[in-house]
Amino acid sequence: MTRFNGILGLLTGLVLAFLACTFEAPDEPKNNVPRITSSAEVYAREKFSFRFTVTFSDPDGPDTLVIYDDYPSWLSQFASTLYGTPPDGTSDTGFLVIVSDGISADTENVAVIVIPMNDRPRIISDDIVEAAGGMPFCYRVAVADPDGPVTQIHFRNYPSWLTADADSIYGTPPDGARNTSFMVTTWDGLLADTLGVFIKVNPTMVVYGDTRTNHTIHERVVAAITPVQPAAVFHTGDLVEDGYNPKDWLMFNSITAELLLTAEFFPALGNHEKQAQLYFDNFDLPNNEQWYSVDRHYVHFIILNTCVAIDAGSEQYRWLESDLAAIPDSIRFVAVAFHHPPYSTGRHGAEGAYLQETLVPLFEKYGVDIVFSGHDHDYERSFCGGTYYIVTGGGGASLYDQVYEHPCSQQYLKIHHFCKLSVVSDTLTVKVYDIDGRLADQCEVHRRQRSRH
Repeated sequence: MTRFNGILGLLTGLVLAFLACTFEAPDEPKNNVPRITSSAEVYAREKFSFRFTVTFSDPDGPDTLVIYDDYPSWLSQFASTLYGTPPDGTSDTGFLVIVSDGISADTENVAVIVIPMNDRPRIISDDIVEAAGGMPFCYRVAVADPDGPVTQIHFRNYPSWLTADADSIYGTPPDGARNTSFMVTTWDGLLADTLGVFIKVNPTMVVYGDTRTNHTIHERVVAAITPVQPAAVFHTGDLVEDGYNPKDWLMFNSITAELLLTAEFFPALGNHEKQAQLYFDNFDLPNNEQWYSVDRHYVHFIILNTCVAIDAGSEQYRWLESDLAAIPDSIRFVAVAFHHPPYSTGRHGAEGAYLQETLVPLFEKYGVDIVFSGHDHDYERSFCGGTYYIVTGGGGASLYDQVYEHPCSQQYLKIHHFCKLSVVSDTLTVKVYDIDGRLADQCEVHRRQRSRH
């Protein structure tokens, strides 16, 4: 009996053990740790809005808590997002982000790299510039960019006579070129500035004289002038051999007809015109047609008649001084044209003494820039008292040798020629060409302050 009871106890223990193994309560579900997946380094720009929302993986979600800590004062938290705007001068900073599901958590120290505020590059060079036919032109872009110097410059929509290179665009407009423009853009990698630049192409002008004889030479001079396409032509007198001879005027008009289809014509009286009525009938000129002034392309031209009274106290002298005193400030240069030269070392050089006494003091007083005359059949450039004196008497008449010497004389050429005038900004350039179109001489006149008393 005792033995049976022992076996029964053993069997009962085994059954209970089996049942205990078979009906054991299941384990609790395993918790997955949330993982932050957003970058540990982010970028903010001064004075620009910044936002950061952490990204993470948590298969057990969505009951996940996002906490930000140790963030700078310019940031605020709303839900799972940090936002704000870094002010000027903000240094690199950072914050701590914690993602917790209530059981496990992940943390990340996020570095905030603050990029200084980018200043827009600004083009500060002029948007209106000047050029002239046959004159070298160059425009260099000036840029203000405190964040530089990495700035790119691009030119576009420019005429074929220009070439762009780095920060400059350059070229030589052909004679007769019209106003044009181009676009320039500067870019610093983030921001850009664009400027439209207008090129005002100033027309050229021509001065020549003494065309009274050798009509074939005069034709060649006009043929050399025509491609220049001047807007205005000034003549220093002795247009014809005999002002009373209608045939001389017919010849002159025939030779200059094509040129004067597109150019205004402003002559001065020479001694060979003889004050003949045919001269006045042939032209329609301002004032009394003997002395007058016109403004053309920033130059105030005064045309005088040195074949009549011009001494102090004469009607012409009084008119001249009144005209000089009334030149507006918008005029950049003052040019005077008449027949007899105040300074010349040619055949008629000794005849200019009375003009040195009467006209030259006025020219110096009122700041006349350049004086053109003829009478001597040559080209000569003199400089005296701050004024250039140009003898341009090579329009056709037989040429003269140099006879005299004078300390003001800088260049003497025994050539048939014409003078081309170009104004660009504050410079008047005079280029002298022979009848074959070759450059023979040139000078530059720079703008200056003129007296008004």
